[in-house]
Amino acid sequence: MNEFVLHRDLHVDPLTRLKNFIQFIEEDYTTLFGTSGIICIFDITNLSELNRDSGRETGDLIIRTAARVLCQFFPREIVYRTEGDAFTIIIKDSNEAFIEDVLDEAKNYYRQEMRENGYHDITLHSILYAYEEPITSLEDYYMFVVKEDKKVDSSLKYSGEGMVRNILGGVINRFRQSLDYYEEVYNYALIDEISGLPNAKAANQYLANRVTRTGRKTDQYCVLFIDGDDLRYYNDVSYQAGNQMIKKLGTIINEAIRDEDKVFRWLSGDEFIVILENTDHVIGETLAERIRARIESQQEDFLFETTVSIGVASYPIDGRDVDQIIYYAEKATKIAKEQGKNQVVSWREVDVAAI
Repeated sequence: MNEFVLHRDLHVDPLTRLKNFIQFIEEDYTTLFGTSGIICIFDITNLSELNRDSGRETGDLIIRTAARVLCQFFPREIVYRTEGDAFTIIIKDSNEAFIEDVLDEAKNYYRQEMRENGYHDITLHSILYAYEEPITSLEDYYMFVVKEDKKVDSSLKYSGEGMVRNILGGVINRFRQSLDYYEEVYNYALIDEISGLPNAKAANQYLANRVTRTGRKTDQYCVLFIDGDDLRYYNDVSYQAGNQMIKKLGTIINEAIRDEDKVFRWLSGDEFIVILENTDHVIGETLAERIRARIESQQEDFLFETTVSIGVASYPIDGRDVDQIIYYAEKATKIAKEQGKNQVVSWREVDVAAI
């Protein structure tokens, strides 16, 4: 399982480590802009062509270099990466002539560095707006910038319609990135950290979805409830030994089932649930025996002798309710343990009256 960091900051651009568009939206605009100042918007010329010809990694290097150069000439806390190759700098209470001189120095420095690295067509464009009234919201900011269009060379990317497109594009792209991040976090919450398999929460969601699909004549499935036999010895050694055992068990089970089947680590310790789609009780029992035998045959991978007991229940033969099917599979597993362990018991073969 790939390592994932839950505390990743949504307000920081991962490529440049600058404040991003989300942070720009959430700033206190009264504090950010003050009563007057300068707005600088930068973009990198010919970057899309470079990405196309040399690849995204080269483009990312160009963007990181631009971020580094801008932070050499301006305080890092006022530099934002607001879109793909666009940077925004807000300098309140500043002299326009002085800022123009700094802009020229920054652009010349960047141009020289690009040429030294063989990128002769890569430069920084900049647009400068001086504001003399407070800007107190994101709406105020964009309305001001668009109204200042008459001061901007129309050939530049961020003028007129281009500015509006950039605003909308920035909002949409950041929104998509945020959705991707939240989806990643959501998916991570459904993964068992030890085995790398989907966890009990994921199993319950998957099985809940099965409720909406049950009842069709062709809709049949089996549930295998797998529980380790006498595996407490691992935890007597260490929790690490127990975790390694669980991970190995999960790997063997996952490799023994078919591509369309689903395996989950269940509620406690060494319990697993396997959902066999479009499978009747006969094939379900066969696959359960294959899993049991596979684990029994791979003892060299374990610290202690390791076997499992497996209960099998199937829809619709054993019941027409998801919770009922799981209950029967778990009961069948307990019977397998009572009968000597390391075996498969199918609920359809259980003498219910004798329980």
